[in-house]
Amino acid sequence: MIGSTLWQLVVKSDLITQLVLAFLCGMSCLSWIIFLYKSYNFFQKRKQINKAIQLIKKSHSLSDMQNKIEMLGVGELYLCVKSIIEECLPLIKLYQKPVEQSNSSMRMQQIKLCIQSCLEEESDKEESLVWVLSTVASAATLLGLFGTVWGLIHAFLSISQQQSADIVTIAPGIAQALITTLVGLLVAIPALILFNYLSMQLVKVESYYMQLESALSKLVQQEVV
Repeated sequence: MIGSTLWQLVVKSDLITQLVLAFLCGMSCLSWIIFLYKSYNFFQKRKQINKAIQLIKKSHSLSDMQNKIEMLGVGELYLCVKSIIEECLPLIKLYQKPVEQSNSSMRMQQIKLCIQSCLEEESDKEESLVWVLSTVASAATLLGLFGTVWGLIHAFLSISQQQSADIVTIAPGIAQALITTLVGLLVAIPALILFNYLSMQLVKVESYYMQLESALSKLVQQEVV
């Protein structure tokens, strides 16, 4: 009964109110699509990073790791680790020549910077689209408020034209105006919850990247030092 009444109010509302409601529904759909996509992406990325760490632990050198890299499968992480190996191997071969012991820390620092820069660039990509949920949570509330203000203005103009202020005249217009606030909150609250959840998952993924960086650094250190 309440649902059909709300639908009737939406149908009878003016064009601006209907556009606001349609936009809010689109924002809600976008939020859920991003949430499902990023959740799956984070799950897969953690799984791939863990697999890469296990491969590194079983490798004796970067050259050995290079022969096993295909086991990661084709993807962004595969390309990232492959790029690191291709950049670090020439440095390792160069620095394996006899040098003063005091230069070993400088060599290791240079290679660590190479590993860190590649992984940081890859880790930064994980933040993409998460900000959209935060924007939706903020914008949906304001958009719903805009629709309510617009609806109230429209309702009061109708009252002045009909020259009647009884409850029968006022109630439908006010109800139509408040629908946008209701829908705005129904969009904003889940979007905020989803944003906070994905933010926590993002922190976990970044910690996995730190573990991968540590594993690669230890593997390289065996050859350089």
